[in-house]
Amino acid sequence: MEIRNVTPAQFEQVVGEISRRMYSGNVVCEWLRGRYQLTPTLLRADGTAFRGRVVVRDSRSPGARRSWSGRRMPAACWHAFRDVVRATLREYPQAIVKTSMARYTYANFEDVYPGTGERNVGSLFQPAYMPDLCDCDHEGDPALGSPMDAAVARIDAANAIEPGRCGWCNASTMGAAAVWCSQVCQESWQAKYPLGV
Repeated sequence: MEIRNVTPAQFEQVVGEISRRMYSGNVVCEWLRGRYQLTPTLLRADGTAFRGRVVVRDSRSPGARRSWSGRRMPAACWHAFRDVVRATLREYPQAIVKTSMARYTYANFEDVYPGTGERNVGSLFQPAYMPDLCDCDHEGDPALGSPMDAAVARIDAANAIEPGRCGWCNASTMGAAAVWCSQVCQESWQAKYPLGV
């Protein structure tokens, strides 16, 4: 992945904090994992753009991901990556994180990232999805939250909806994470309950 508008030291600090708080210190930047102190690949002379990965020290510990075939590997899981990038973008809103799947900014992360979990990373006959390739049992750090948390809380309070139902018309949303069943319902709800009110 490419990280822009953040220095490697700043990124290391965010990764270290998330790792200690949520993954028993197992999640690290790839250049800190081994016996040898490597350096990230710098893309700008001023050090504010670099290429690197988020990995784990132990493939059997929290935050580790398996391959689509079930083999353990030293890569960080979908949830650990999400928590690290979310925290980085909250700490440094000007940051940009680019991967082969998406380009994340502070403004679009919460909208774009969930879709990456719906891509088949396995084979045609043995499909696999990133959120299922680890042993994580959490939905993230509540302290990090998301921009939609306040809106979801207001929907629940205003309409007493149940998970998987539209907060405006109560129709099925085909998943507990979806708040509205359509763009029309979302716009109707936002007109009645504008953010910041």
